[in-house]
Amino acid sequence: MLKVTNNASAELAKVLASDMAKGKSLILYFAGATCSGPQVGMTLDESVDNLDKLDSNGITAYIDPRLHGELSKLGDINVDFITNDLGQSGYVVSVGELCAGCAGCSCDDKPAN
Repeated sequence: MLKVTNNASAELAKVLASDMAKGKSLILYFAGATCSGPQVGMTLDESVDNLDKLDSNGITAYIDPRLHGELSKLGDINVDFITNDLGQSGYVVSVGELCAGCAGCSCDDKPAN
């Protein structure tokens, strides 16, 4: 249900060990839907009541129950940490294999006519 890459695991471990994260947990939440499926956000919060605990690659996260229905249809939550050629970096959170990084609202594999 949760797949955290090695890069993301290393970066999240740093954040979770920091002073700003003391007493807080990593929470993955439903951040809305687009034509390519649900959007997932990440936050740190103290309250994990009614959230399911997930573990992946040494990282513990809690999941918003609103995501369960979507995950059963679409697949796992994937968390990665990437750095581009300009030295910019950040987390990429996606659900399943649908439209990872697609542009616009056309997500099927059929060529346009």
